Amino acid sequence: MRRRAAFLLAWAALAAAGQDVLEYLVAPARPGNRRNSEADLLPLRDGRLLLAWTSFSTDQAEDWAPASIAARLSEDGGRSWGPQFILQENIGRMNVMEPDLLRLRSGKVLLFFCRKNSPADCLPMVRISQDDARTFSPPAPLPVQPYPSYTGFNHDRAIQLRSGRVLLPVFFTGDYRRDPHIRSRVYYSDDEGRTWRASRTVLDVPESRAGAQEPGVVELRDGRVMLWLRTDTGRMYQAFSSDRGESWTTPEPSPVVSPLSPQSIKRIPWSGELLLVWNNSDKQRFPLSLALSRDEGRSWTLARNLDEDPAHTYAYTSIEFVGRRVLFTYYAGPPAGARGHDWSLKFKSVPAEWLYGSENRPPLGKAAVRAELIEVRKIWDRAPHNAFTDLIRFRGRWFCAFREASRHVSPDGALRVLVSRDGRRWESAALISLPGRDLRDPKLAETPQGRLMLTTYAVARETPGMPAESRVWFSRDGRRWESGEPIGEPNFWLWRITWRDGEAYSVGYNREAIRLYRSTDGRNFQVLVPTLYQAGFPNEATLRFLPDRSALCLLRRDGNGEQSALLGTARPPYREWSWKDLGVRIGGPNLIRLPDGRWIAAVRLHDGGTRTSLCLLDPAAGRLEEFLRLPSGRDTSYAGLVFRRGLLWVSYYSSHEGRASIYLAKVRIQ
Repeated sequence: MRRRAAFLLAWAALAAAGQDVLEYLVAPARPGNRRNSEADLLPLRDGRLLLAWTSFSTDQAEDWAPASIAARLSEDGGRSWGPQFILQENIGRMNVMEPDLLRLRSGKVLLFFCRKNSPADCLPMVRISQDDARTFSPPAPLPVQPYPSYTGFNHDRAIQLRSGRVLLPVFFTGDYRRDPHIRSRVYYSDDEGRTWRASRTVLDVPESRAGAQEPGVVELRDGRVMLWLRTDTGRMYQAFSSDRGESWTTPEPSPVVSPLSPQSIKRIPWSGELLLVWNNSDKQRFPLSLALSRDEGRSWTLARNLDEDPAHTYAYTSIEFVGRRVLFTYYAGPPAGARGHDWSLKFKSVPAEWLYGSENRPPLGKAAVRAELIEVRKIWDRAPHNAFTDLIRFRGRWFCAFREASRHVSPDGALRVLVSRDGRRWESAALISLPGRDLRDPKLAETPQGRLMLTTYAVARETPGMPAESRVWFSRDGRRWESGEPIGEPNFWLWRITWRDGEAYSVGYNREAIRLYRSTDGRNFQVLVPTLYQAGFPNEATLRFLPDRSALCLLRRDGNGEQSALLGTARPPYREWSWKDLGVRIGGPNLIRLPDGRWIAAVRLHDGGTRTSLCLLDPAAGRLEEFLRLPSGRDTSYAGLVFRRGLLWVSYYSSHEGRASIYLAKVRIQ
């Protein structure tokens, strides 16, 4: 119950925040703890936020003072925080610093930190969590070269590439106090942080007396990786890698004017722009500003100042995106030129629109979505596991189909069909089962002849060697169903059927291939395209058609190195397809076209916590932007979509309240 309340409270707080800005000192300096700095945020799967930072346990505030990694949890999107606890105790002779929390696409969480013994012995460490940051493996050192050396990194710097490779950029020198000229390099892991290798390139900026410091990395759309560096030349420097971080170009000055101070860059998930946070000055750490790049870092446009109170200087930022909000942490130190010893950690949360400022805010055009969640209600939870929904309006009634079973994967899956006149009171219309088969992912469609069509995938889990098959049932009233029959090819999952001009189309897949099928009667499906796509294990797909008969295909992928969704487009006869990488990992894709021509997708998203969300799909730009997170979490997704009288009706399942249950949401789209 406590987890359920935490998730709902966090979701409600973020939704209610709207356009407001939250900012305060989340870890203020105090006697015996004069410095709190270098933080990172991690959204947990149950909706809570984990905040970790360097907490110095002394009245000293220099980098060599005793410190540990402290943490707090928030259940309401950062409006309030629970008690402080120690996430990583001090295992160094000086301190531990620079927490960096990275969630991998597999769900694992990596915790990086620096263990500091002396100015000539600083070592990056990594710990791995497989239970959403509740527990971590023992600290393991990275095999840095050379060692011993002062090898450090900044918080909130590690990234995972689309290929699955993890990059950690570091800086190093022999003895920091004796040799402050620093060089940088990148370490990479292809096994989720268990083993590491060093890049072949060591990066240096000879014209900078301080060298090449505090590197960061971001993946570009063309597959390259951009690395940026702090220098004392008055400019941020940058270099590029075309082999996923193994080698780098010679660092060169970027367009960004910057003092000897760190910069942070991340990609905005809903717009695709790069967001830069840095000190917009050539000499001091004031103000703390935001800039945007729409051309992959070749040029930057000042958006607004993140913080500009002259009572402080600001630096060492972390950036996290949660829903349509941006969460920042950074230290607020003494003002420029002052002799002070207090560095407090500041938290700031802003809505998406705030990034652009009142003058630079982009106009709301046809592509913008302004949505209001009118109602969410649980409509079924009688089985131990209720999941994988679809929704249709048929002959004046609502029908919702889903799988009932003992577990997410089990041999006893059956198909439940619910019916309702008003969408509020639901009753069972049918329960369809097949002896010895697990029936999965039911999908509903109306045939040109006015019959209700129900499709599923039947798996014989307890009979080794028996092929799986897609099956179809037909009904005239949703209560009495004809006998089911196989469709398509054995062991090919025809995931969703879409009718167009009297013909049924479906994308079918297995582990070896994905194909496009066509049928004139909904019973006999022939292969139209034998290989629709290849790389990255493409699987679940939804086809939709435009008035000009062109087709869209929203396609999920789950390969080891390629997990981002694809958008396919084709003209009749749909044999030749072109594809755009949406850059976002999704599950359970569904797609609907609004009367004004906008495309809305319902998908499972993984970044910032697993959830079922509504997204705007821009086919021309190849962009998928989340605009509404439905109350959901953990085991969730597989939505049905119907637009009726100005409301978008959404069926989906979720286990955020404990048992996996069926929910119905109503969303007003302006």
